[in-house]
Amino acid sequence: MRERKLFTDGALLYFAHISRYVFPLIIIPLLARQLGAERYGIVLVGLSMATLVSLIVEFGFNVSGTRDLAAHDVSKIDEVVSSILTAKLILMVPAIAFGLFTIFSSPVLRNAPMVGGLSIVYGLLQGTNLLWYFRARGRMALVVKIELVAQILNIILIVSFVKNEDAYIYVILFYVLASLLTLCITGVMLARDVKVRIASWASAIGALRGGGAIFVLTGAVAAYTAASGLVLGWLSTPDQVGFFGPADKLINAGLQLLNPLSTLLLPHMTRELRSNPDQAYALLKRTTFLLTVGSFLASITVLFLGPLIMNIFLGHSYGEAGRIFSVLGLTLPLGTISYCLSMLLLLPARKDFFVTSIAIIGGAVNLVCALVLTPGNGAMGMAISRVIAEFAIAVMTVIVTIRSGLWRDIWSARPSGATEIWRFGRFQDLKRKLLQFPITFRSGL
Repeated sequence: MRERKLFTDGALLYFAHISRYVFPLIIIPLLARQLGAERYGIVLVGLSMATLVSLIVEFGFNVSGTRDLAAHDVSKIDEVVSSILTAKLILMVPAIAFGLFTIFSSPVLRNAPMVGGLSIVYGLLQGTNLLWYFRARGRMALVVKIELVAQILNIILIVSFVKNEDAYIYVILFYVLASLLTLCITGVMLARDVKVRIASWASAIGALRGGGAIFVLTGAVAAYTAASGLVLGWLSTPDQVGFFGPADKLINAGLQLLNPLSTLLLPHMTRELRSNPDQAYALLKRTTFLLTVGSFLASITVLFLGPLIMNIFLGHSYGEAGRIFSVLGLTLPLGTISYCLSMLLLLPARKDFFVTSIAIIGGAVNLVCALVLTPGNGAMGMAISRVIAEFAIAVMTVIVTIRSGLWRDIWSARPSGATEIWRFGRFQDLKRKLLQFPITFRSGL
C-alpha cells in the first residue's frame, strides 16, 4: 500500500511540476519579446534577488521541516510547525536587510528601486510558503490544485497587461499577487489542521539549528544557480542578463524536474534507510540511472540544437542566448548525478556536513570563475563558470559517496520479492489498460 501511494503521489507531483515547466515556456518568450533584453534583464535581476531573499526566510525548512514531520508522531505536529513559522518571522529581519543592501549596491536595481522593493516582498512571500507542510502530510492533490491556480492567475495577468517595455514593473507585481493568493489559501487550511502559536525563543532557535545545515546547503547552491543573474548584473550590463536569463531559466526548469522527486522520496528514504536499507538503495539505484540517462540525452540535444531552439523561442535578436543555452546544457547530467546522490542518499543518511561542504566549495568555485570570466565575456563567462562548478560538485559528491562506503551498499542492494511482485502487477495492469484502447491509438494512426 505504501508503494502504491508513493506511485500516486509521485504522479501528482510531477503533474504539478510539468505545469511549472510549461509556465516558463509561455512567459519567457512573451516577456523577452515585449520587454527587450535590457528591461527583461532588470526583471531577471529582481527575480534573482527575490530568490535569495526567500532562501533566507525559508532557511532550509522545506527540507528539514518535511524530514522532521516524517520523523515525529502526530502529537508533535503543532510544536514543529509553530517553531518553524516563528523562526521564519525572525528571519524576515535579515532577509529585508539583505534585500535593501542589494538594491543600493546593484547598479541595475539602484536605477529601478520599484522593481527592487517588489522583489523583496515577493521573496518574503515565497520564503513563507506553506506548501511544504501539505507535502509532508501527503496531501499532494491539494498542493497540485493550489499551485495550478496561482500559476494560471499569473499567466492571465502577465498576458493581459504586459504589452510593452514600460510594463516591466508589473511582472514582479503579478508574481507578488500570485504568491499572496497561495499564502492566504494555505494559511487558512493550515489553521484548520494545526494550532499555530508563537513558539518560545528556545523552540525557534532549535528549529533554526535543525535547518541550519540545509540553509547553508541551499545558500551555497544558490551561489551558483539563483545568484547568477544578480552577480551578472553586478559585473556586466542588463542586456547580458537578458541574454543569460532565458537560457538559464530553461536549464534550471529541467533540473527542477528533480525537485518533486526529492520532495516525495526524502521522507520515504529517511524511513527506509532505518527500517529497510536494501530497499532504499535499490530504489536509489534505479532512479539515479534512469534520470542520468534522460538528462544526458537532453544535454546532447541542447548542445547541438540550442541556437536553433532559442531562435525559434525568443527570436533572432537573442542569438547570443542560443550559444549560452548550448553551454549550460552540459550541466544537466552533472546536476542530475549530484542531486540524486545528495538529496536521495546523503541527506537521508544524515551526511549533511558533507553535502553542505560540497555545495559551499561549488558555490565558491562558481563565484571565483565568474569574477575572472564574466567581466570580459559577459553572459558566456557566467555560463562557463556554471559548468565548471557543476563538474566540481558532481566529482566531489561521487568521491564522498565512495569514501563513506555507501557506494558499495548501493550496488549490492537487491529489492525484496514483494516489491518485484507489486511492480510486475502494476506492469500487467498498465498493459491491460493500453490494450483496451482502439487499434488506431496503438498504431499511431
